[in-house]
Amino acid sequence: MSSTLVLIRLNHSRRITIPDHGGESENLTPNPDPERGSVQVEPQPPADDPYTVDWWGPDDQENPRNWSFKKRLFIMLTIDMLTFSVYMGGGIFASAVPGLMKSWHIGYTPAILGLSIYIIAYGIGPLFLSPLQELPVLGRNPVYLFGIVVYTLLQVPTALCDTLGAMTVLRFLAGFVGSPALATGGATTADIFAPQYVPFTIAAWAMSAVAGPVVGPIIGGFAAMDESWRWPFWELAWVGGFTSIFMFFLLPETLADTILLRRARRLRRRHDSCAIAKEYLWRPIQLLAEPAVIFLNTYVGFTYAIFYLWFEAFPIVFSEIHGFNLGVSGLPFIGIFVGVFIAFLIYAAYLQWYLNPNGFERLYIAVVAGCIIPAALLFFGWTSRKSVHWIVPTIAAGLYMPGIYWVFQSSLVYLPSSYPMYAASILAGNCFFRSIIAGAFPLFGRQMFKNLGVGDGCTLLAAIAAAMIPCTVALIYFGPALRARSKYSVA
Repeated sequence: MSSTLVLIRLNHSRRITIPDHGGESENLTPNPDPERGSVQVEPQPPADDPYTVDWWGPDDQENPRNWSFKKRLFIMLTIDMLTFSVYMGGGIFASAVPGLMKSWHIGYTPAILGLSIYIIAYGIGPLFLSPLQELPVLGRNPVYLFGIVVYTLLQVPTALCDTLGAMTVLRFLAGFVGSPALATGGATTADIFAPQYVPFTIAAWAMSAVAGPVVGPIIGGFAAMDESWRWPFWELAWVGGFTSIFMFFLLPETLADTILLRRARRLRRRHDSCAIAKEYLWRPIQLLAEPAVIFLNTYVGFTYAIFYLWFEAFPIVFSEIHGFNLGVSGLPFIGIFVGVFIAFLIYAAYLQWYLNPNGFERLYIAVVAGCIIPAALLFFGWTSRKSVHWIVPTIAAGLYMPGIYWVFQSSLVYLPSSYPMYAASILAGNCFFRSIIAGAFPLFGRQMFKNLGVGDGCTLLAAIAAAMIPCTVALIYFGPALRARSKYSVA
């Protein structure tokens, strides 16, 4: 008899088949304990089936949610470091663009292609790599480690290449292999913390996702100015190398399914790879057709694309209008990080004081965020002129961050709450959608600001952002009906 894959899921019940030594099989149904993340696999019958896979009681120390707080905090910070390392690869490229244009005698659009293709690649990668992290036979860490190691190695030929074609291919590959950290880092935090604490941990994890692109132009700008455009990529290699070694020796596996599967030594190891590929790799595409998913992915993608337009607008505003050099022109990005840090503090207080709202209620703060986004865009656009001190548009850009941060947090909690059985797949689809949109914007962003002016360009973006507000309100009211009609969602 052919063997089958053992699926032990945390947030729903699924019937599984575990073959015994003689080839016969037992039908089992895992019964999750969502409060502690434990999985009780109930044989049908007998109740004392020797092939039952279970935690050894509610205090089992192999259950990631029972690990000490210090250990779980260490894991969370390690995932933050991984996310920071990969996200920095996007923003840091902006500091290499002037050098590429001069060295290779190319225009701005071909030079900025390395940023766009990187963003698009780390949107495509999760569709293939993140679902693999749901497989008990693999778990989280092998995919993480494979990605960061290959990502680091790719920085060497990137720093040494001399053609635009090679640069484009290498940037795509780096974004692709590094993508799991950007899509499912939040899922790792959910492995080790109880559900009521997950919104806090995802909010903290998102800080590293913002810090990477913000710090990149700062350190890359000075390196590119003092050395050459190649140095930012050597910096990525150093950061990635340290992260790879650190994770290889110190990061434990956190997926409960994998830990339970390793415990079940007597289970067969072979499985139907084709069936797994069909079920796991096709699922993120199927979920993209859900109406609520389409809207939130589009909204998140638009706000994310505007975030990357700062890399187009800042050189115009601070270098061309205010006369900053390449290194100093990256310092206004500090205002963006300050803005997201303040947004995190307010969001954490909101979670605490509002009695930790569930995922469906979290869209209320997205409405508030939707009002902040167009206001901040107008503020930035119409203060970006020589007669206005440079600190004013810096503050305006920082004020945009609560908008994008709260839209991200509300969406990235609402979607897994609506589709709890497919959290990694739904987040992978979200990463794909937003990255495709964000990757396209830098290709025309500079031309838009040049042709329309920074003020009119930001006004256009603000108008589109304002149109999203009533759509968010509609999703709050019609969301339950949409979820009730979906075969993937929970009501």
